[in-house]
Amino acid sequence: MLVVIVLAVVVYVWRFFDLLEAAGAARGFPEPSILDFQLYMVLGCAAQIVVHEGGHWLALRAVGWGCLRFQVGPLRLKRGRNGWEAEWRWSLAALVAGIPTFSRFRVKNAIFAAGGSLGSLLGGLVFALIAWRATSAPVFWLFGNLAMWTLVGALSLVPVGSGLHTSDGSRVWALLRGGDRVAQAQRYMLGNLSRGTPLRPRDWPEPLMRPLLDAGLPCRDKRDCYAVYLYLIDRGEPDAALPWLTAVLSGWKKGDPPQFAQAAAYHVALYLRKPDEARQWLGMAGKGDDDPWVRLRVEAAICWAAGHSEAARRAGEQAALKLESAPPCGDTEYERTRIRELLERVGAGATAAAG
Repeated sequence: MLVVIVLAVVVYVWRFFDLLEAAGAARGFPEPSILDFQLYMVLGCAAQIVVHEGGHWLALRAVGWGCLRFQVGPLRLKRGRNGWEAEWRWSLAALVAGIPTFSRFRVKNAIFAAGGSLGSLLGGLVFALIAWRATSAPVFWLFGNLAMWTLVGALSLVPVGSGLHTSDGSRVWALLRGGDRVAQAQRYMLGNLSRGTPLRPRDWPEPLMRPLLDAGLPCRDKRDCYAVYLYLIDRGEPDAALPWLTAVLSGWKKGDPPQFAQAAAYHVALYLRKPDEARQWLGMAGKGDDDPWVRLRVEAAICWAAGHSEAARRAGEQAALKLESAPPCGDTEYERTRIRELLERVGAGATAAAG
């Protein structure tokens, strides 16, 4: 299906450019040079991303949800302890992370998911109108190319992908079908809820978690398994949580979220005391997520598992210090508990060694 979509985009761009070429010739506009065309293409692709994510953001605000993060390539805006923070990091990602409410969730999330494609459609039509009314060749070719590339974003409403990587159209289709998929979509957003509100993982709604716990393993979706793992760990049940983490790690792929591998490294180090295996998982996580205290916490647990109590203490205290810059929310309290648990084990081990 993905190959078909790529071919459709190629044919669409080819035919659209033919139309631009014909319209430009009819109005006496010379064709752009190769260099100008490349510039228009770069600007068009950038406009497509900005307009598409802007559509998601407008839809998010229209349904009354909060925004946790807005990212377009290397520019990232996220919630910090003292309000919004901007940072530059090399990345090709583009996303809008929302803080949901569960009242009328099905309708609101469908609007949020479709907002990007609708924004691309509207933005492309606006650019096309400007090109149509242009009186000079540079304006015509610039906005004609902006229209061409921006309209590509509307194709994300085609339902393709599965598992961790799905299109906006797949999300909308799942919500329209209803049933268990609505609860699944809610669970997918629980992490954002804990990062934007005081709700900790152990406080996640029982009606969302209980069906998974009652059904037990195997669990068909890794993100559901990971949600149960966090829920149980935050309730102080590491033994009960381990099978769910094992299910998360089953069939590990390089494209899986780094949080999965970080959780594995921490659990294997702190609860199973297997430092070599924990190091392997930390290596698979790459640079990890955006929270430096998480990696420091994991490194501290590995040091402790390897018998390096002083190094573990230093890394754990550094993680706690870094955590002070995080905004107050349920996820921050969860992290604070994990660091405290680690430092207590380090302290108990040092006391036992001294005795």
